[in-house]
Amino acid sequence: MLWPYTRRSAREEPERSSIWDCRRVPTRARWAPADVEGVIRPDSRTWRSVAAAGTLNKWQPVAVIPDGLAPPPTELDGRVVVAGELRSLEGRLHFDVDRRRVHADVSALIGVSSPGWPAWDLRQPLGRSPFAHVDLGGGPGAEMRLLDRPLEPGDLYRLDLSYGIDAPLVADPLPIAWGEGTVGFDVWCSDLAPGRYLEQWLPVGLCQDCFSLSLEVEITGAKEPHAVIANGQIDGEWRIRWPDHHTSLSSLLMIAPASSLVSGEAGPVRLTAEASLGIDPVEEAERAAAYLEAYSSLLGPYRHGSRFLAHLWGSTRGMEYDGAASASVKALEHEVFHSWFGRGVKPATASDGWIDEAITSAGGLYRRRPAVRRSGLAHERRRRLRRVGGLRGSIRLD
Repeated sequence: MLWPYTRRSAREEPERSSIWDCRRVPTRARWAPADVEGVIRPDSRTWRSVAAAGTLNKWQPVAVIPDGLAPPPTELDGRVVVAGELRSLEGRLHFDVDRRRVHADVSALIGVSSPGWPAWDLRQPLGRSPFAHVDLGGGPGAEMRLLDRPLEPGDLYRLDLSYGIDAPLVADPLPIAWGEGTVGFDVWCSDLAPGRYLEQWLPVGLCQDCFSLSLEVEITGAKEPHAVIANGQIDGEWRIRWPDHHTSLSSLLMIAPASSLVSGEAGPVRLTAEASLGIDPVEEAERAAAYLEAYSSLLGPYRHGSRFLAHLWGSTRGMEYDGAASASVKALEHEVFHSWFGRGVKPATASDGWIDEAITSAGGLYRRRPAVRRSGLAHERRRRLRRVGGLRGSIRLD
């Protein structure tokens, strides 16, 4: 969704740039969202003080990684490492245009299915943090962080983090684009390298982990209006909420000066594009709507609600999200098709992304073969999809 943002006055950000101490508090009888938002810590600090002291609070439970998809526990230096399960993540991103810096305050509810040190990830520098990256067998670039203590199953724990955001520590990162009184931001997810999902910016677990996400985005010091592009529900001045069936590869968030964008609509499609491309956004939205209609007829109902959000850019790469995509003009059909394979039927693990790419590459016939589009699309598609039979253990149905 494209949502205008009104300029707000600057406000001081905490100078802290990483996590501090984590402490455990007594179990609460029942967890509810209201409990999270209204909690007062034992030291009487409120939610706004997370930069001064991190805490690890304990609640009651929900399993969030589908059965059979969590990796088995592994041993590392005498510790039993288990998959951390993220239940919800909420926080605030403050873009200070004058100082050219971004600060994050986030709160995560996590749990485990078996006792051990939970693994999670965040590809932002945390200074002298106790949560250093360790190699769990994935090799260079695929390291994960460990919580600094073991957790027990049957409860949820709250982890509050406060840190500065910079270019993520991954291959081919996309730096935050600072201009004269402007800022550009893109989650820039990718299947092509480890650590390239939401963990570039926020603390999350494995890509099969389902969780709700809520972020308040604030820009101060901007000299012109900015716009946000997100496949979540936007309330008020950029409070964005994504549903609890999303994973770390589901959520799209982009920020850009409003003057740099053009937009158009057609049916369920809401499309934005870089103004410098010189394209007709309504025409491109109509094209995406035609793809949605064709594939809904061939493959089954579109499962991402009543809209599809697309952003077209000058880059040659593209990326699919749940009910959304960023793409070049030429790659638009490919990314639309991913709404069925890739973000409809999702990879079971981070190593299985090649499967939906293969299916999508084989299946993208609508644009390239008009004759097939008119008469033989269904037969040709089914023939090709039969070639990738026997892969049921590597895909998940939401």
